[in-house]
Amino acid sequence: MNRKWLMALALAPLAVVAVAQRDGRAADHLDGPGATKDPAADITDVYAFTSPETPGHLVVVMNVFPLATSAAKFSDKVEYTFRIREITGTSPVTLGATALDIKCTADAAATKVTCAAPGGLTKTVDVGMTTGAATDDIRVFAGLRSDPFFFDLDAFKKTVADKAPAFTMPGKNFFNKANVLSIVVEVNTMKAFGKAAPILTVAAETMRTGS
Repeated sequence: MNRKWLMALALAPLAVVAVAQRDGRAADHLDGPGATKDPAADITDVYAFTSPETPGHLVVVMNVFPLATSAAKFSDKVEYTFRIREITGTSPVTLGATALDIKCTADAAATKVTCAAPGGLTKTVDVGMTTGAATDDIRVFAGLRSDPFFFDLDAFKKTVADKAPAFTMPGKNFFNKANVLSIVVEVNTMKAFGKAAPILTVAAETMRTGS
C-alpha cells in the first residue's frame, strides 16, 4: 500500500493559518520515480480554507496528477483522504483523538467520485461537473483544473548551477497552462465536526489499495 502525504493547518470558519508540506514547502510536484509512475496518487497541493460564500463551512482541496491532460483520470484503486483532527491545545499543540476524516473514492470507470464526511455527510458527483448549492451541508467537485502553483523552474536550475540567485521579476511560471486533477469538498462544520468554529489540522493522503 503506497502512501503520500501533504499537510495544511486551518481555522474554520475564521481563516487559514498555513499550508505546509512534510519537507516545509506548500506544494510538491514531479516527485521521484515511484510517485511519477503513479500520477493518479501523486499529490501536488493541499489547501484548507473557510468558504468565501457560506459562514461556518470549511473547504478542503486535494490536487493530484501533475501535468494532467484531458485524458487523466482518478483511480478506483486509490483512496483520496483528508485526514482531519481538531487542535485541542496550542502550547504545546495537542490533537483530539477522534478522526474527522473525509474520504473520497472513484468508481471503476472513473466517471464518478464519492466523498464521505463525518456526520453521515455523503456526496457522489460526476467527474468534471459543478453541482450543489452554497447552502448544502456537503458539496463536491472532482475533475480537471488549472494548476494553481507558480514556480520558475529555469531560474531555479540556474540558481543551483551558478550558486547565485537567478530569479527575476516577473518570473516565468513553469506550470503556466498546466493542469491537475482536483478534489474539492465543502462541508458544514457544525454538521460534520459538531462545532461551528473548530481549529483543525488537515493532511491530504493518497493510498493505493490495488494495481
